[in-house]
Amino acid sequence: MIETTHNDIKVHLTNDLGIKSDDVIFLFSGIWGLGKLQNNNLEIILKAFEEVLHKGVLIIPTFSYSWNQNKVWKISDINCHEMGSFSEYTINKKNFVRTDHPNFSVNILKNQYNSDLVKFFSEIDNNTFGDKSIFGKLYNYSKQKRAFVLLFGGAFDDVPYRSTFIHYAQQKTNVLHRFLKKIYSPDNKNYVLQYSRYLHSSEVKKKSIKEIFNFPIEEDFILYGEQLLKNNLLIIKEFKFYPSRMVDIKRSVDFMIHQYKNNEFYCIKQSSLK
Repeated sequence: MIETTHNDIKVHLTNDLGIKSDDVIFLFSGIWGLGKLQNNNLEIILKAFEEVLHKGVLIIPTFSYSWNQNKVWKISDINCHEMGSFSEYTINKKNFVRTDHPNFSVNILKNQYNSDLVKFFSEIDNNTFGDKSIFGKLYNYSKQKRAFVLLFGGAFDDVPYRSTFIHYAQQKTNVLHRFLKKIYSPDNKNYVLQYSRYLHSSEVKKKSIKEIFNFPIEEDFILYGEQLLKNNLLIIKEFKFYPSRMVDIKRSVDFMIHQYKNNEFYCIKQSSLK
């Protein structure tokens, strides 16, 4: 059985992936791809990232999809099961700041150097994929400084690359097959705006869109990852059972925006088109 140690992770992050101490990393993680963790302890993952990013920022998705599922949102609940055990492990942990978003919260790791950035990234509005969301803020930050999405330990193993930043690119482009939807709290007193796929024809206001698509509209992002790789925008490095994959946030988002501008049906499954 392959074992993964604290030092293995540190060497991989620095030597293989070239991560620097003041980088910003948005980390999607799996555990199965790491084999057996040293001492069966998730802490070794956190410690490795803390030491490598000792002047930077680690951001971990703790998406709960609470209001999507008509569930009460509590920022302190361990409610991000779909994000994996490492994401769950970080909730309520010392030095983490969790954003107050009922569907797409993230956990941001503080250190002695990054308090201003943590404050900046954690102050979001209710437009889930807008410019003042965590995704929009990271995209705009990455125009000037280094910021990456890292798929680690087998995260999103169904395609070469995908991440939630896709929806930020889609909203920026105003794609045909999604719309800005109000997602309400269970008591219907509050809502967030979320750029959502059309699931039913009843959601569509434009007749022309009904004439184009079958519902629900489905997407397939295999092509996106393949094209990122072909254009040298996707870093892939072998590690244990599954390779790590990393993209620059701005360059990967800009690439997708460009693809949608050239092809309004980009990454839509053929079965969803009439």
